[in-house]
Amino acid sequence: TSLELRSIFRLLESVQGVLSFSKIHSLICSPLAQVKEVLRPLPQLVKKIAQAVHPDGTINEQASPTLHQIITQKQRVRAQVEQQLQQLLSNSDWHQYLQDDFFTLRSDRYVIPIKIEGRGRVAGSIIDTSDSGQTLFVEPNVIRDLNLSLQDLELSKKLEIIRIFTELTQMVRNELAALEANYYELIRLDFLSAQAEFALQLGANAIQIADAPLIDLRVARHPLLLASSPSGAHSNVVANTINMASATIIDVH
Repeated sequence: TSLELRSIFRLLESVQGVLSFSKIHSLICSPLAQVKEVLRPLPQLVKKIAQAVHPDGTINEQASPTLHQIITQKQRVRAQVEQQLQQLLSNSDWHQYLQDDFFTLRSDRYVIPIKIEGRGRVAGSIIDTSDSGQTLFVEPNVIRDLNLSLQDLELSKKLEIIRIFTELTQMVRNELAALEANYYELIRLDFLSAQAEFALQLGANAIQIADAPLIDLRVARHPLLLASSPSGAHSNVVANTINMASATIIDVH
C-alpha cells in the first residue's frame, strides 16, 4: 500500500541520516565505521517513492506524466459538465420540475434532482431515486457524453495508479535483501545507542579486557539498583570494591 511505501521511505531516510552521521564520527567510533560498510541508502528507490506518494499516503498527481495528463483532462471535462448543468438549472422552463437548485453525483455521474411529477419533462436518463421516491436523479442528455468521458478518465487514472504502484512494488522486491539488512542494522545501532545512554545515566565506565583471568571492580554499584533509585539518590546505593587478581577459570563439561 502507499502507507507501506512511505514506511520504506522513512526507513531509507533514517539510513541516509545515520550514514551522514557515521562519516563524521566513524574515526572515533568503531560501530559507526562498521555501519558505513553495511547500510545501503538506495537513492533511486527513495526518489521514486518521494515522487509517487505524499507523506500522508495519498498519490502524487505528478507521479507520472501520464497520470498528470489524465487528471488535468478530467478537471477540464468536469468543468465543462458543471458549466452545462449551471446553464440547465438557470433555465426558467425547468424551475417547476426541479426538486432543488443544485446538481449532484449518483453512481459517479452528474445528475440533477427532478420532482416525480417532472418525469419525462426533462430529456435525460433516470440514474437513481431518493429513498422517499419523490425525487428522480436525472442525467440530462446534453451531458451524457461528458459523463461517459469522466468515467473513462477515472478508469484510466486507476489503471495508471496501479501501474505506478506495481513498478514501485517491483523495485522494493528487487531491493528486499538490502532493505532487510538496513532494518536490522538500524535496530542493532539503536540497541548500542540505548546501551550507551544507559551507561551515561549510571555513570558507568568502559571495561578493560586483560590477558589473564582478572576481576577488578572499583567502587562498583549494582546497575539495576542504580536504575531503580530516584534521580540524585545514587549515593544511597552501597558501592563495593572487588579485586580477584588471581581468579581461576574452571571449565566444566
